Amino acid sequence: MACGQRKEKGELLRITYRGGELLWDEGMRLGGRGVYLCPRRECIELLRKRRTRDHFLRSLRRSVSPEDVKALVEGLLARQDEWGRSA
Repeated sequence: MACGQRKEKGELLRITYRGGELLWDEGMRLGGRGVYLCPRRECIELLRKRRTRDHFLRSLRRSVSPEDVKALVEGLLARQDEWGRSA
């Protein structure tokens, strides 16, 4: 979504809105509208930019605070750091 590259579904992160919060749908099984995001650090960090964040939220068809998006970005980046150590 952020970088515009096309990839297989399994290569992407699925983000969904559930129970009033943004969630990384690790198993890609949660219901509801989801948005797919490239797992590269650069793509995740693009969500910090207002234009990309607004596009992301329009895709989800939800109104979410910038703080919630920031928390999602920070959580994904922390997870990515863990993925890098385990690889």
